[in-house]
Amino acid sequence: MTMTKAPYRIPLPITDAAIAALAALAAFTTRLGPPLVFGPYRYLLLALVLATSILTPAVFYGFRVYRVYWPYAGWSEVLRTIAATLACTLAAAIVLLPIASYPAPLSIPRSVLALFLLFLLLGTTASRAIEASRLRAMPPPRPEGDPTQTANQRPTSGAA
Repeated sequence: MTMTKAPYRIPLPITDAAIAALAALAAFTTRLGPPLVFGPYRYLLLALVLATSILTPAVFYGFRVYRVYWPYAGWSEVLRTIAATLACTLAAAIVLLPIASYPAPLSIPRSVLALFLLFLLLGTTASRAIEASRLRAMPPPRPEGDPTQTANQRPTSGAA
């Protein structure tokens, strides 16, 4: 008995890394304007994009966010995702502190981290909601020869 192919699942760690990078860029752009006028914040933006795209999947693994099958997720998983997002923002702030003081002290606008938190939370929860609704809409895979299959769905034996 062979199984039919399972539905394709979006690789959530890769998606979360991309969402974190976009959230960092969106936070800087919202606070400081278009990317061409960042000036001295250019290296902080690059550091935030690199750090969050690496830290976000690691922190989410630590919070066990990827162990959940999202079509059946409850409020505890949503709260776990919120806590992981807060931890990602805190980790990004800790990574940025030494970078912001080299070579000359540069204050990071606090609103950048607050906006990053909001954009990251919005992006990660939206990606999971889309994945859950997409997987709910797909019928579950059934093994061939399943008695619940109709006559039109059953494979033919080749004899006429």
